[in-house]
Amino acid sequence: LGSGSVAPDPAYSGFPQWLERVQGDSMDREYRNGDLVHVVDAIAVGYVAQHGDHVILCRRRVSGGEVERTIKEVVRTPTGVEFWPRSTNPRWAKPIVLSDGIDQDDSSEVEVAALVIGSYRPRR
Repeated sequence: LGSGSVAPDPAYSGFPQWLERVQGDSMDREYRNGDLVHVVDAIAVGYVAQHGDHVILCRRRVSGGEVERTIKEVVRTPTGVEFWPRSTNPRWAKPIVLSDGIDQDDSSEVEVAALVIGSYRPRR
């Protein structure tokens, strides 16, 4: 994935902020492969899921032996919070739904690791 430092957004002054490179197409309606997203540490800011936010989820499988970071859009529903891809790829057509931090679909542990506060599309 790759990451890097970034000039901090003053709205989140004092909280860890960094860049993460987008890899894959699960959010390609919003971010292309290779784009950089500017994020702030969700745990440090005490993030509470808000409808429409984009977040980085950290998924742990195989007792933490396999870790994936993925961007999803927060959608509040009458039954709770869902994390939706925004993709042109039909493979990514359903949300991640959690029950006590566990993905109901594949039993992986999932946490909101970062809030996306901006993005950058490199020209080269």
